[in-house]
Amino acid sequence: MYKDECERLLGNSKHYKRLARDPTPDIQEEITFLVTKGTENNWLTEHEAAFLIQTNPKILYFYILPKVHKEKIPPPGRPIVSGIGSALEPLSKFVDFFLQPLVKRIPTYLKDTTHVLLLLESISFDKTKELLITLDVESLYTNMPQEATLEVISNLLEENMDESKTPPGFILDLAHLALT
Repeated sequence: MYKDECERLLGNSKHYKRLARDPTPDIQEEITFLVTKGTENNWLTEHEAAFLIQTNPKILYFYILPKVHKEKIPPPGRPIVSGIGSALEPLSKFVDFFLQPLVKRIPTYLKDTTHVLLLLESISFDKTKELLITLDVESLYTNMPQEATLEVISNLLEENMDESKTPPGFILDLAHLALT
């Protein structure tokens, strides 16, 4: 069942494509180019540059977590692509360092289920006239339009970052590589 669900998900050509070879060397080359650009322009310290270069990167790998809370037999799988130890892991952490404080300022930011429950406790509404509705997005991350996501990131960075050290455009270049 597990293998069948993995094959079903990976067979969706809208979300996944078979690669002819391991893209890790190409990704490392792009990261090295960006890190060199960052150090030459004094946007990165030597310590940050060393952090961003993964010396022995692992290949990303795919697995699923069965959604046992669903009432389907067999349960559908939640696809996960693990980047732990990959060439993109340090770069993603670095971008996250810049984006997290900005994202938390967005009025619609929801951290997790506990945060949502706390917010709901503080809201009063007339149950006879109002209705609380939730929704679930199938394959949320694979359905997010990458270019629109990068545009939102760009706007967020431009509106909130001081260019004195690391310019927003550089962080956006790193985010673009991490997403694509």
